[in-house]
Amino acid sequence: MKVTSMPSLYDCLGVDPSATPEVISKAYKRLACKLHPDKGGDTEQFKEISVAYGILSDPDKRREYDLFGCVPNSEERQLFDAVVNLVLNTVASMYETQDLFASVRANLLGNKAMAQNALMQNQKMLAKQERVLSRIVCSSQHNPVAAAVSKGLEGLRNAIVMQEKELHKADRMLELLSAYSDSIFTVATNQERIPL
Repeated sequence: MKVTSMPSLYDCLGVDPSATPEVISKAYKRLACKLHPDKGGDTEQFKEISVAYGILSDPDKRREYDLFGCVPNSEERQLFDAVVNLVLNTVASMYETQDLFASVRANLLGNKAMAQNALMQNQKMLAKQERVLSRIVCSSQHNPVAAAVSKGLEGLRNAIVMQEKELHKADRMLELLSAYSDSIFTVATNQERIPL
């Protein structure tokens, strides 16, 4: 199972994951000639194959892509690294435990619950302030208090958007932890997988 739902880099170039560097290079050159914007090709497709070739032609980046299933330095990889760091921090604070995976998962769930609680509080506050603003606006059209409340509402809306993003990240980190626990624990401990 791959981390992202996007087509693999191998699919972008139309090669098999076991393809040699020479086969990858030939496939890229063939597609680059066909898709280059100067030759009437699609700019986005050309960018995709260029990124794919840039990763698959570099042995270290290709190995990392094959191991983790995501593009190095991508948002998915940053989330994966965040899960690895969480595992490292948990290991450091617990030293020996029978259920490391459960502890990391509990930590992630705790962070998610705190974010959900903050989101709900801000949503309630937003609803209250919107009711207050509607009363102020109804009573007079040019009210400096209404302008101040409107500004506060904008700040709350921005905070809610950020909290929703944090919740999405927490969900994604939990998915990554479940889907890639073998890889995460191998990277985090730099040895054989810890028995769970």
